[in-house]
Amino acid sequence: MEEWKPKREEILFAIFCIIGWVAVWMYLPPALGGTDVYLFRDPACNFLAGEGFRTASFEHSRSFQPVLFSIYTPGSMWMFMLFARIFGCGTTIARVYPILCALPPASIALVGGLRFLKNTRSRWIFLLLWASVFPAGLGMASERPEAVSFLWLLLLVIVLRKQPGVGRSVVAGILGGMAALSEPFAGILAFLLIAGWLITALELEKSSIMTGGRTNLATIARNAVISMSCLALPVALTALCFYHIDNQSLKRFLWEAKYGGVQRSIDYSATDLNHAPVKAAKSWHDILQTYKGVAMGMSLLRMFTYLAAGVMLVICIYLILSSKSRKARFSLAIAAFGCFLFPVVVFPLEYKYLYLTCALFPALLALNWGRSRSDQSRTFLIPLLFAINLACTLPAFLLYIIQMSESRPTYKYALQQADTLKHYLQQHPLGDKVVLVPGTHYYLYKDVAHNIYNTGYLSRYENPDDVGAVVNCYEATKIFVPGSLPIPEFVSSEQWTEISSAKNSLNVSLLHHRLMSRNWGLECDIYVRRDN
Repeated sequence: MEEWKPKREEILFAIFCIIGWVAVWMYLPPALGGTDVYLFRDPACNFLAGEGFRTASFEHSRSFQPVLFSIYTPGSMWMFMLFARIFGCGTTIARVYPILCALPPASIALVGGLRFLKNTRSRWIFLLLWASVFPAGLGMASERPEAVSFLWLLLLVIVLRKQPGVGRSVVAGILGGMAALSEPFAGILAFLLIAGWLITALELEKSSIMTGGRTNLATIARNAVISMSCLALPVALTALCFYHIDNQSLKRFLWEAKYGGVQRSIDYSATDLNHAPVKAAKSWHDILQTYKGVAMGMSLLRMFTYLAAGVMLVICIYLILSSKSRKARFSLAIAAFGCFLFPVVVFPLEYKYLYLTCALFPALLALNWGRSRSDQSRTFLIPLLFAINLACTLPAFLLYIIQMSESRPTYKYALQQADTLKHYLQQHPLGDKVVLVPGTHYYLYKDVAHNIYNTGYLSRYENPDDVGAVVNCYEATKIFVPGSLPIPEFVSSEQWTEISSAKNSLNVSLLHHRLMSRNWGLECDIYVRRDN
């Protein structure tokens, strides 16, 4: 097959679409934060503020006292800090960083899709689909580590395109280690990719023996040791540094990995005020209940992602059964296991891993990892896989755009409210007291109050007297009545003064037809301690 040569009009169209989406992103309110924004942003922002890589606001912290953040690997936060150093931890980075996160998966989808499309009409249909969801990235969760993990894994697959050598094994191992530091699941994927690469090379060596060629199995074994040692090196160095700073840090990581990850059950909730011990799923009944809970609680994006993963798995099985190359069948089997079976079976509640693996699978084929693209007659499936991946994000992304465009008036008022709290704190400093702020408003208030704490992580072990202000927000409440949202029970008995209140209700609609039953306004009621 001839190498893909981009046409001038296609390049200009892609550039124009990116510029257009940047303009739209500047017009719409930014994504102010989600469920995981405190976990993957607060330590980085505190570090840039000169307070160390620490936070008090993490799951089951049971304290307002900041500690070294170690309940998750820090790689994605290190990447975020490179840009937050320039744009800060306010609303500007909330606008800019999602676009940056969308670039790697969007770029590989564009290049990989057009690489195997010759028909002009098909190319432009693909371009239009790509352009319609460009900023969606990996499920529009820019605070999650999947976008950074995808970048490291993509670089790793590019390195793995050629036969193993000492230098290539070192680079592959280091890139795999960086993926592991981004998130442990990505480290597992990196291990599978490198293992498949090495085993494929071993199969080539065996073929060389059968045809009378020269072989050196010791070389393959040496490269395996080198690559796996280099994969473990960044992780080991980071763990040693963390342990040196705080000898309890690794204990916190292992606890969270066990109860918040592998053995996480359907009733696990970071919003449990009592922070009761997390129950692991031990019986088949518990496991079935977990999958039942997953099925009953599917969001629009989650449902389409599972659908896309299922279609991709069927295509992968078809490629395995129809391939004439044993090396290709082996590589495709590893891809099917790592991309579709492993994340669903082992981490059913962490469905966002599928965003990563669905984006990665067609990239593996496009880059011919492990000789998986041995049969050139079926390369038409590669742009189809990229198109499926893009199309699965389209419904939720369009709904998100409508929601954000409708919320512009409430965003302007939310900015005024944040400014009101800023002026109040300048006249009445809180000292060491924290400000309770939901994750949905993290970027609005991090630069205003700085010492903020996720309302959902409150514990009975903390002292309500240490709370100096409460930002009580109405986003996604079913019925909007100004002043009716109850203050978190944790501090409800304290004496508070309201310095700003929400005014407007927002019902997301399309052509005057209501789309959502909940209020999606960004406005809040802001309370300060009366004795402050």
